[in-house]
Amino acid sequence: MLARGLFTHGSIRPGSSSEVLRKSCVTRTLVKKNWFSNPSALKPHFSSLTPFSSSSRNSFPFKSLESSQHKRFHSGSKNGHQKQHDSSKIEIVPSLLEDKLRRWILGGCALVLFSIGNLVLIAKEEEGNEERNEEQISEEEEMKLREEEDQKIKRATAEEKRSFKYVIVGGGPASWAALNSILLYDRDAEILVINYDEDKAHIKPYLSKELLLAESQLSTTVPTEAGKQSIFLDGDQDLEEKYPNVTFLSGRKVVDMFLSGKKNKVLLDNGEVILFSKILLASGSEVSTSLSGKKSSSTSERISTYKSLKDFKILKEQVIDKKVEAVAVIGSSPTACELVSTLSQREDMKGSKIIQIFSEDGVLSKMMPAYLSNFLTKQMKKEGGVQIYEGRKVVGVENKGDGIQIKLDNDQELRVNHIVMADYGTPNVEYVRRSGLEVDNINGGIVANAELAAASDVYVAGDVLSFYEGRFNTRRRMESYDHALHSGRVAGKNMTGKKYNYSKNFTPSIWGSINGNTYEGVGVLDSSLKTVSFWSSSPSSTSSQENFKEGVVYYLSGENQNQLVGILCFNLSPSSHIISKSALMDRIKTGSIKSDQELQSLVPLQPVEHWHSVVNFLLHEIEEQKKKEHASDSH
Repeated sequence: MLARGLFTHGSIRPGSSSEVLRKSCVTRTLVKKNWFSNPSALKPHFSSLTPFSSSSRNSFPFKSLESSQHKRFHSGSKNGHQKQHDSSKIEIVPSLLEDKLRRWILGGCALVLFSIGNLVLIAKEEEGNEERNEEQISEEEEMKLREEEDQKIKRATAEEKRSFKYVIVGGGPASWAALNSILLYDRDAEILVINYDEDKAHIKPYLSKELLLAESQLSTTVPTEAGKQSIFLDGDQDLEEKYPNVTFLSGRKVVDMFLSGKKNKVLLDNGEVILFSKILLASGSEVSTSLSGKKSSSTSERISTYKSLKDFKILKEQVIDKKVEAVAVIGSSPTACELVSTLSQREDMKGSKIIQIFSEDGVLSKMMPAYLSNFLTKQMKKEGGVQIYEGRKVVGVENKGDGIQIKLDNDQELRVNHIVMADYGTPNVEYVRRSGLEVDNINGGIVANAELAAASDVYVAGDVLSFYEGRFNTRRRMESYDHALHSGRVAGKNMTGKKYNYSKNFTPSIWGSINGNTYEGVGVLDSSLKTVSFWSSSPSSTSSQENFKEGVVYYLSGENQNQLVGILCFNLSPSSHIISKSALMDRIKTGSIKSDQELQSLVPLQPVEHWHSVVNFLLHEIEEQKKKEHASDSH
């Protein structure tokens, strides 16, 4: 009511030009006559005021100050009679000015408070709307992106839509194997290979060992046991010359895929639409360079991954060539462990601190039993000179001068010049979200059947594949060079109409080398399973914990933990055992294992008289220790 009191006289509306004019006139008059500083000066002039009445609504509220003959009416006696006074006899008491000013001030304050109240209510309403719509924002943005992508496809003309019989997404070993399999059965087919990486398909295991140890790292050949070999699967041969009917599209990425029978298509990151009849998804996996969910642009140049030849070049330029004071490798994957081990062997890196950080209890702890993982961890610290921070997580990184300061979850801080993210990767599956293909929420990757088909005319291979292991009754995803080659080969054959069962005829293998120790395994190598191992030791050896020189680890699963699902060979040379990939795979039986002696005969060790067994993380030694403690307590 106070706020409305300012506008009770006349038809002047709040915010109107008349109202603004009235206020400005009053202000100019008061300032001109110096009435603010001398209120008594108002007394002789109030006689010229014209009263506001219903008859004068459209008149200007103040008439000329020179006119003093106007009459003013006010309430007189108690009975309410009005008396007319001569203007010369009118006396204006000072309280009239105070009353007028008080009304203006109170009204103004009320208006301000009213406005502030409205602003507060609006702000609260907007805040409530933000909270209510928070979950809808991401969905709206996603819908908007989808609409934009749909518009791109609709705008594409028939000339812009290139069409191929086969499209292969990815440029790694799986893609290379599939390409050669397709050409073996469909030589004249038109094929498109979409490779986000600029480099040709290469042998990835060489990146973390042979290429790092090569005298000339600029060379594309590396020394191997079989002699010098190219790091590229196609050697130095020109791709267009070797594959005349194949189109290679490098530096492009598939961002969406649409399956609609005869009009299957993919959308590229440059807006181009590609039509296809059949497609292989071999997009691989990637390791994130963000730490603790954040990635600072200032530290991005000092953080890299290690998945490709491009990553190797970055490591060479930023770490090896600069002979940095310290480099940190984050992860406990086979690639991370082999990278750390190889860097520690380089002569030009002897003066550099090589640091490895991972959240697990030891190196390769997801694959190897705890006792073997701990053995390798201690050996790398002692003999390799590597600073290992096991069981630790990185919670923050910050630029410090010419390096990076790493903060661990125990508040410990490490200063390095470069960070290499080399842990297990995350499969690239975002571009299939709208296609209707099933994504494995447990293992990651795109779900495929035994013939590696995810849908009609859609096949999957390599790191991004989630395949069913029939003999073990489990679904798996692997990051293995051997798995990439074989799955790509099977998928390529089946794309031409064959019906090969991947897991029935093949079990993926993995191999590597850490600090002079070599390992090779097939099947399910999961440290959470029951393990039984046999080791060859010298006659003088008394502690099996310190003598893991040569041995075999068997992985058992099933209800009774007697089904053999995996075999890992550790430091076994060709002269001490009869072993090959096919031989190991043949030794994995679907039947139950009746005793440890039955396992012992699968992979022979020499000399037999010095075998000793380690079952379920050295349970027999734990039992012996418990007996000793019990004996001491009884005494």
